[in-house]
Amino acid sequence: MVAAAVVATVTGPRPVQADEVRFDPAFLEDPSLDMRRFSRPDYVVPGDYLVDLTLNQTPLGRYPLRVEETPDGTQRLTLPLDAWLAARLEPAIEQALRQRCRLDTSCFLGVDAALPGASLDLDFGDLSAHLSVPQALLHRLPRGQVDSARWEPGTTALLANYQANGYRSSTDEGHYQSAFLGTTLGANLGLWQFRSSLNVSRNDNGDVDWDSLHHYVQRPLPDQGLLLRAGEINTRGDFFDSLALRGVTLRTETRMLPDSRRGYAPVVRGSARTQAHVTISQQGRRLLETSVPPGPFEIDDLYPTGYGGDLEVEVTEADGRVERYSVPYAAVPGLLRPGQSRLSLAAGQYHAKGLDDPPSMLEAGYRRGLGNAITAYGGAQLSEHYWAPLIGAAFNTPTGAIALDAQYSRADLPQGARHGWSLEASYSRHLRSTDTDINLAAYRYSTTG
Repeated sequence: MVAAAVVATVTGPRPVQADEVRFDPAFLEDPSLDMRRFSRPDYVVPGDYLVDLTLNQTPLGRYPLRVEETPDGTQRLTLPLDAWLAARLEPAIEQALRQRCRLDTSCFLGVDAALPGASLDLDFGDLSAHLSVPQALLHRLPRGQVDSARWEPGTTALLANYQANGYRSSTDEGHYQSAFLGTTLGANLGLWQFRSSLNVSRNDNGDVDWDSLHHYVQRPLPDQGLLLRAGEINTRGDFFDSLALRGVTLRTETRMLPDSRRGYAPVVRGSARTQAHVTISQQGRRLLETSVPPGPFEIDDLYPTGYGGDLEVEVTEADGRVERYSVPYAAVPGLLRPGQSRLSLAAGQYHAKGLDDPPSMLEAGYRRGLGNAITAYGGAQLSEHYWAPLIGAAFNTPTGAIALDAQYSRADLPQGARHGWSLEASYSRHLRSTDTDINLAAYRYSTTG
């Protein structure tokens, strides 16, 4: 006698049911046979079964499922390692599972050992198994994300772009004429790209003036999300004032990110008791609706809407229960999503007209999102007889977003050393009661020196 289903959860195998079936030994040819295990309505004969596996109601394929007897008389369901890997769990969890099975090629793991918070059900009648894993434990691609392995460098090509303008006027006092031509030339070869921009102008006196704007070669590093550029370039200006250099820069390229990961938006976290529906709104406008399995969930791919006010989260359970809470949301330049970072490196010679002996310089900056509430950053600018460190932080608080940073600079001049401090603050807040935005773009105080 076999029941229709077996259930194993994180709390351990299911105990013996109270409504057991009793067998009369008098009807057995061998009364000494132990029939107690068949008395349980959820009992399945131990062994391996080929089942149709689903993950959070999404089919994964056919995998073997092993039913094991435990010493306390209960049963345990386990899946092979390749089934757990097909579920696309968080990389750290996958690595831990591989470590568990590194010496056993036929390794089977139960939910109690593999994923605390998950559950595994077996429908023996249909030979199907249903794996439920909390959304926070799954590896998720942000909305709009395309794997960098599928990116293409584009077509090998030569590029030319120009803008021409001519002007002529005639008056009683005489004639005036001028001409201007601006060009951008380029070449693409695989991941390497060359760009050159220059302008030429001619005035009424016939004088011709050539201006070289920049000439550089660059190459994206897709796996790292960085852009390498060398030649006549400008620093980014994220940490210090932008400067013209002849040298090399290496910086984070945000255009490699999907739209849902650009800009700042907080991560929404919560927990569902059942298969639940999550709605995220801002000022009555719905930003996202999604379904999540039982357990903790995490939504980290909201599009940035920094001046709209706090986020309202509504979790509707399968049994009709509703939980509501708010997530503070205000943004100032410099805030990053939790776990995101920005790197900026530059080295070369300062490039400006009129300098016979341009100084060499080095600039570095790094910014890191430490959580929904804080982003820390720092940097330094070094040159001959000059150095300037910078440190700061940006905060997302229920009373608004605040950014504070301090910069110290020192220059060794012929007439003596000069040094000083520069403090900068910015603030942003949305007042929901009056639908008013308060923005202090930047307030800077600098000492003499």
